[in-house]
Amino acid sequence: MRRRNVVHFYLIIDIRLTVVRYHSGGTSPSIQAISAPFPLNGFNFIPLNPCEQQAAEPFQLGEEVVHVSVSIGITLYPNDATEIDNLFRNADQAMFAKAPPCNEVMRQFHDFIGDTPLVAHNAAFDRKFLDAELSLIGLQARQPMICSMRIARRVFQDAPNHKLGTLVRYAHIEADGVFHRALADAEKTAKLMLKMASHLHESHGLHTVNLELMQRLESTAKAQVANQLRCWNS
Repeated sequence: MRRRNVVHFYLIIDIRLTVVRYHSGGTSPSIQAISAPFPLNGFNFIPLNPCEQQAAEPFQLGEEVVHVSVSIGITLYPNDATEIDNLFRNADQAMFAKAPPCNEVMRQFHDFIGDTPLVAHNAAFDRKFLDAELSLIGLQARQPMICSMRIARRVFQDAPNHKLGTLVRYAHIEADGVFHRALADAEKTAKLMLKMASHLHESHGLHTVNLELMQRLESTAKAQVANQLRCWNS
């Protein structure tokens, strides 16, 4: 009687979902990222490609249309690694290996942002990378990029410092405690900009707080901010 060797292993799948929600009839999306590790018994396989394709289909969720982008990376336990950190590192590397090339992604990103103004915390740093990557494919950014850090130095002059985490706490912005992750920092930067706009409206009685004002504040000396705001409101 022939014996059959049974190999028992675990399939570690690190699935990253990026969810973009559009309110019905609206054009302003909210973005949420979900990282979900799934340890699956080796005998309970799931068809990954059909799942990935099905998950990418837009669907209705209440009053919202939800678009999901799925990235999947796979590693085997104990064949590839036994430590959980190494397993997820392998899964991430597998995920990146199947990702589209940078020139393709940057072209799509360039089309996506169009000429919409961008906001970043320490924008000079991000702008250099954006311009460098776009120049490699013969493109350039067509919009202004304003810096929430420079604006915060003028709006929240009494803050202990103007790091993003410090400003989030100083301005009592609701946060989940995650920092130095692209999506988390982008969300906090957006909330910080909204908080500063609200502060300018409520504390200085400004009727209009828009991109033009933020651009002016960014280049105004801190000692001249009060004068700038008075002139803006006149």
